[in-house]
Amino acid sequence: MLMILNPGVLIGDNTIGRTTFKAVVKGSGNGLKNLNENVSANIAYFNFKNYNYKNIAANGTYANKKINAKLTINDKNIKFDGIGSLDLNPTLPVYNFTANVHDANLHALKLMKDTIVISAQLKTTFSGNSLKNFEGNILLSPIRIIDPRNNYLLDSVYISATGKGDLRRIALESDALDGSIKGSYDLATLPSYFKTIAKKYIPSLKTDITPPKPQNFDLNLKIKNLDPLTAIFLPDLKIPEQGTFIGKFNSVEKTATINGYIKTIKYKKIVFHDFILDESTSDAFLGLNLSLKRVDLTNELFIKNIDITNFVSNDSLRFNVKLADKDATNQLDLYGLVKFGTDTTARLMLLPSDIILEHQKWHLQEQVRIKLLDGKTRVEGFELSNGEQRARIDGFISDNPADKLKLSFIKFSMATLNELTKTAGIDLNGTMNGDIMFSSIMKSPGIDAHLNIDSFKMNNTMVGNIKLVSNLDNERSRANVNVNILNRGLETLNIGGAYYLGKGKEDKLDFDVKMTQTEAIIFEPFIKDTVSDLKGTISTDLKLTGTLAKPQLNGTLTLVNTGVTVNYLKTAYTVNDKLSVTNSVVNITNMTLKDFRGGTGIANGKVDLNNLSNPTIDVDLKANNLLALNTSFKDNHLYFGTAYASGDFKFNGPIDNMNINITAATQAGTVFNIPLNTSSTVSEYDFIKFVSHKDTLGLKAIEKVKAFNGVTLNFDLTVDEKAIVKITTDYGVLQGSGQAKNLKLRINSLGDFDMFGEFVITSGKFDFTAKNFISKNFTVNRGGSIRWTGNPTNAEINLKATYEVRTDIAPLYTAAGLQSPKGNEQILVQAELLLTKSLLAPEINFDFNFPTDPSVKDDRALTLLTPTTATSRH
Repeated sequence: MLMILNPGVLIGDNTIGRTTFKAVVKGSGNGLKNLNENVSANIAYFNFKNYNYKNIAANGTYANKKINAKLTINDKNIKFDGIGSLDLNPTLPVYNFTANVHDANLHALKLMKDTIVISAQLKTTFSGNSLKNFEGNILLSPIRIIDPRNNYLLDSVYISATGKGDLRRIALESDALDGSIKGSYDLATLPSYFKTIAKKYIPSLKTDITPPKPQNFDLNLKIKNLDPLTAIFLPDLKIPEQGTFIGKFNSVEKTATINGYIKTIKYKKIVFHDFILDESTSDAFLGLNLSLKRVDLTNELFIKNIDITNFVSNDSLRFNVKLADKDATNQLDLYGLVKFGTDTTARLMLLPSDIILEHQKWHLQEQVRIKLLDGKTRVEGFELSNGEQRARIDGFISDNPADKLKLSFIKFSMATLNELTKTAGIDLNGTMNGDIMFSSIMKSPGIDAHLNIDSFKMNNTMVGNIKLVSNLDNERSRANVNVNILNRGLETLNIGGAYYLGKGKEDKLDFDVKMTQTEAIIFEPFIKDTVSDLKGTISTDLKLTGTLAKPQLNGTLTLVNTGVTVNYLKTAYTVNDKLSVTNSVVNITNMTLKDFRGGTGIANGKVDLNNLSNPTIDVDLKANNLLALNTSFKDNHLYFGTAYASGDFKFNGPIDNMNINITAATQAGTVFNIPLNTSSTVSEYDFIKFVSHKDTLGLKAIEKVKAFNGVTLNFDLTVDEKAIVKITTDYGVLQGSGQAKNLKLRINSLGDFDMFGEFVITSGKFDFTAKNFISKNFTVNRGGSIRWTGNPTNAEINLKATYEVRTDIAPLYTAAGLQSPKGNEQILVQAELLLTKSLLAPEINFDFNFPTDPSVKDDRALTLLTPTTATSRH
């Protein structure tokens, strides 16, 4: 018979819905002792949490007070196969159960919001009829957890329960964590036990407490690898290193202590280092101490040495928050008191405290009151002051639009914010006055801001006086914004318009952006990864429309003596031009760039700003004696120097994956360095920082940043005698001028460097050094060459160099037991150095000539002129 039921209605559980099934029941008996039943059911669907589980089969028997059952589910989002038994003959029932779960899609089953798929095998054997007398074990092995980002495999999760009374122990062993609870405890009244602890120190606490049964147990927990669990419940949380927690709890003494340590915690992009928890109770108070060695808010912004101390007693919480050490630029030593009231309110008072911002001491008003009411928080008397500077907060924090919270600035120095802006290479100056009014902060925040910044400077460049007026209503339908800058008697910037919040539809922007000789430096924070050291002014007549996700700019952009430095090449240029902007694409037509020597480049192309965080560039540049490279060893230890070139420069691709192709001929003033020595001066490397013994902070390792992260460079160069090439090897520095055609350099975004081509030396010198016993400057002969066929360190050299000196050759004859025919006369000696094969490990040969008296070379004493005897003399 087909039956349709709604068991959720029968038991009052709305998570259970309708079910449709067919069942066959056969059996006999009129009591548990002689009952003999056989049940077979096919369930078409079973609704749980609005998901219909389909294709369910259940079979079971009951005989001799023993139940045997089998359950299978063949649903597209879960496969389940389980078999088990329940023996009611012993005093305590005995359970045996084995099951396999395959590809349970928890999101499709409407059990979780995140897409998680679990497969596992379960085996369990235990006895008992409550958590108090449960004994046995549960084994899950293996467990596979799959989410869109990861695929985790847990070898096993093993839970065991043994013993009774104070010897009772429940233990967990797994790849994720190990833990145990040992002693007597009652899980049903455990929450009430913790309430009695809180009530002891906060008598005014209003809560219902069921008298707890005895609790006397120890807790041990060791964190191993929580990734499979956090992937399910908190995917943004990572604990890459292990942690431990130890606790001791006693209800008779109304005590609870817990201590814990975790090396590293990562939440999204924030990293917490060395987290320590220390909680304890005594007759007088409950103490809770939290500390962190460091919190990395970004890659460059961090807080050091955080200590939070709390003491709770007699309806009061006294706390102290310390941030940073005593020598830090910014410090906090904040004291406060929270008083709990019988009217369910709490009153917070901030006590006299030390706050250091940018090495300046700020005073916290002594009469700060923060009252925690039902549904709202009242803040009054909060004022930070430093001389004439003031920052005030006063008002209510709630979900009521009528409740306002006012933040006021009075003669507030913008330099106070430099700790936040220095990571962007920005130094601020100026004085801010004004108010920001917030309403309905907890529900639908509204904002009304009126701010003025006088004599605003960025990196010592005067931007002007800034006025900002903006508001956002509590319906959050429209935000009005107007920004003005006055400088040199001109309104250099006027941005006015509205941002319409779509509420389910697309947001809309409607702004006019007008600039008149605005200082270009205000844009540096937005483009600092590409260009820097902005100078000069910018004028615009732009219309901003579209959405926040895809803003659209249309109009004109005028650059007046606008200077930029290209970060990849460290080259500085000045531009004067008027550009058109169409649908956020900046069109460049015959735009002239100039370097500081008067070299020029004519640019054509476009810059696509549709992805503001990663613009796409497609620009061709015709260079005429233009500065093309201006780097040092610190900027790039693959190659560096100053280069002037004429030719074609092409920039193509998004900023984070840029291709730069240069086909050019070098010009006078070019000095190109290729350091190939295996050991360089370590102090020149940008990823090593030396700290003096007086530095109490010690040595800080600086992460090495790849010089060409996201950039691929291709050079095809023609080199003539006007350029100087310097190659540093373990045998000395080779410097010279010469010629090369189609000399190719390839550097990819990973920093891999290849060279191809031949450089023929016209003139030069070689500062030859060999194992500290010879150091001479040789003149390189014309016609020598260096050939590259890939890795620069595998270059082949074929070079002859000469060192001349006038010297007495009598010791050579004396060493042979002969008398010099020249007496002590000094004659001209030429030492010829011949380097061949590998540039890094060349084959070195010497020869000697006597230009003023060639006959010396034919003398038999010349046989003593080995390289060793020659170099030991000179």
